Amino acid sequence: MLIRLGMLMMGVAGCTAFAADSAAPERSRDSFNTGWRFFRCGPMADGSHQPEPASNALAAVKLDDSGWRVLDVPHDWGIEEPFRDDLDGNTGKLPWAGIGWYRKHFAMPAADKGRRVFIDFDGAMANAQVWLNGQLVGGWPYGYNSFRLELTPHLVFGGENVLAVRLDTTLWGSRWYPGAGIYRNVWMVKTAPVHVGHWGAQVTTPTLTDERGDVRLAVTVDNQAGSAVTTKVKADIHEQTAKGGFGQKVAETAIASTPIAAGGSETLSLAASVAQPGRWELAEPAMYVARITVMVNDTVTDTYDVPFGFRTLEFTPRDGFQNS
Repeated sequence: MLIRLGMLMMGVAGCTAFAADSAAPERSRDSFNTGWRFFRCGPMADGSHQPEPASNALAAVKLDDSGWRVLDVPHDWGIEEPFRDDLDGNTGKLPWAGIGWYRKHFAMPAADKGRRVFIDFDGAMANAQVWLNGQLVGGWPYGYNSFRLELTPHLVFGGENVLAVRLDTTLWGSRWYPGAGIYRNVWMVKTAPVHVGHWGAQVTTPTLTDERGDVRLAVTVDNQAGSAVTTKVKADIHEQTAKGGFGQKVAETAIASTPIAAGGSETLSLAASVAQPGRWELAEPAMYVARITVMVNDTVTDTYDVPFGFRTLEFTPRDGFQNS
């Protein structure tokens, strides 16, 4: 039995590893890590208990949070505190169990009105609930997963906004130290209404020889405009330079087109072939990037970059996994 595995990689749009000329015309992805305020309640680091205000009062817009601790994320409220002998050794004898509130005041430019605005949390431990300007916008219970929430409906464009995040680790048990707080990066993503969806582009390389490497793309486009549109999607394949920029263009796909209803999503298939492709190896990782372009009425509404590489693994009962 022979099993061949083509390499697949999923990319992040607007990845800052690429050169400045890769900036998307309608998409931005900016760090949202600085200028947070933090308040801890429930079980405290010293073993005492700080009551939590009722009815989500800490999410209120007019709350006076001037006395809260100012910090940048990533932040873990457990590892910054002293060890306690009475706590479980499996979790490092650290006081990670508690309730943490984070608030951030930020301005949203009036020029962004008409765009869709999202916030991406790379990791928040745990049972996250998120409010914007006093309105609950959503949450995510599992602390090890990243998650996205849309902020657009509750944003004040041209004015100040207040984002509040409540995390609660008091109901968790663990066999290792699990972390606590907004312990990974936070990003603000802005797009045009017609754009590649969240994690909406996948690249596979189903056929690979020394002469040719086939590239297949599945691109999901979201239409958050108020009416139906006909969208066109294409992709250009570039070599990726050693510093993460765009190198020579080596292939391009044909244009795929489809109508998308207002509020709907459609997935389009694209294909291209790269002549004499470089192989992704640990010592010499030849890399490529697919630049996906979305158009409505021949106007570009989004570009989305997906880095990937070519590699084939073979598995046989006799020899196990072999790189070919």
